[in-house]
Amino acid sequence: MSLVQCPSCAGRVSHLAAACPRCGYPIAVPPPPPRASGSIGVIVALAGLLCVVVVVVALGLFAAVAVPRFEQATHRAREAAAGTELRQLHALEQAQLASTGAYTANLTDPEADDYLAGWEGPSTPDYDFSAAIEAGGLCLEATPGAHLDAAVRPLSMDEGGALHAGAGCTGEVLLQAPGKYLPPDTAAAAADAPVMRPKTQRPPAT
Repeated sequence: MSLVQCPSCAGRVSHLAAACPRCGYPIAVPPPPPRASGSIGVIVALAGLLCVVVVVVALGLFAAVAVPRFEQATHRAREAAAGTELRQLHALEQAQLASTGAYTANLTDPEADDYLAGWEGPSTPDYDFSAAIEAGGLCLEATPGAHLDAAVRPLSMDEGGALHAGAGCTGEVLLQAPGKYLPPDTAAAAADAPVMRPKTQRPPAT
């Protein structure tokens, strides 16, 4: 600590004193309050930016997993509806064969004599339906509409009622016998499952 001379009374005063103890003349100007350090604001800003990055990454990962699964489920639902429609169309063709002795490929002109009786057009807007009669027999086809994704597969059903994943009744068989449409993974599991047959009752020994 050093002593300085008071400009007012010429007394000796500490240079740290705020005012002269004799006359009250101000000696030292109080230092300004320290400015808040900017490091805290930087840390807060970085923490906020990190939170935003984490949220964006999490949403991206969720979308990468959930969106394809949702799209696949939607595609399979459309295919299931088309498979059900083909089954109904097959039943009408069988009735047509029993009534007239022949199948018909006319599914579009109700005014014609050979129009498929009972067919009122598709109930699903996602597929276009057609019938082809060739040497191999009847083939009913469900073609996905142009507005659908390429992952939606065409379906077809042959004369025996087998549902195929593909056009022309030549693709993978999804369903052999008349019944509910099965997605590919379920159909494969059903094909590998053992067939349970009822036990034969033997007559009692005499």
